[in-house]
Amino acid sequence: MNLFNRVILQSGSALSPWAMAADPVRSAKDLADSLNCLPVPEEGEPIDTKVMVNCLSEVGHEEMMNADVPYNRFVTTFGPVVDKILVELSPELMIKQGDTLFSNIELMFGVNKYEGVHLLSQDDLENGITPKRKLSILRQYVRSVYQYPRLNIFNTLDHQYFDWSDRNSTSKLKHKLGCHRATRGRYVQCPSCSNWKISPGHGGKTPISMSSVTPTTLIRLRVHRNTRVDTTGKI
Repeated sequence: MNLFNRVILQSGSALSPWAMAADPVRSAKDLADSLNCLPVPEEGEPIDTKVMVNCLSEVGHEEMMNADVPYNRFVTTFGPVVDKILVELSPELMIKQGDTLFSNIELMFGVNKYEGVHLLSQDDLENGITPKRKLSILRQYVRSVYQYPRLNIFNTLDHQYFDWSDRNSTSKLKHKLGCHRATRGRYVQCPSCSNWKISPGHGGKTPISMSSVTPTTLIRLRVHRNTRVDTTGKI
């Protein structure tokens, strides 16, 4: 029995950089280290992951949820992985295959103009972004999402989304809007369009919507006040 006959994919896609865990092995080791479950190997020997997993299985859920692990706003620390069991193939290959569930469901894709608002911190939204802060955000974004050539991509984003005729501007508002535009494309809009393009039997026929509702400061503040990782850096 099919549970779904029509689907609207709004503001997200399996091809987005945050859809899958970026580095699950590293994330598991960071979690184990914070909970004193990371065994110390003999010199030249690999970490005994069986001991690590057994230790983690004994940790209570509250302690695990409060573990202090490195947080990167641009990627998913703990998320789906291609384990050949639950997720058999990469999302791109699964979507391209004509005999999968995707080919039998009517799809509609949707994006909006303000996809990247949640990637900025509370202070960024309230007070704007300084030129130094802008460079820091772009560097972290490029390092997190792209593999190569990072320097070229960084320069392209800096040139494309910021007003070079006024590149020495100290306007915090201009830099805030530029950072938002630079991150929203690769983070949501481009993956959604790619998903639409490669969907079997749908490319060119499936509707895709673009909304442009201006968010108020109040709405943006509520988003961040309800997002724990934005303020604590925890899971």
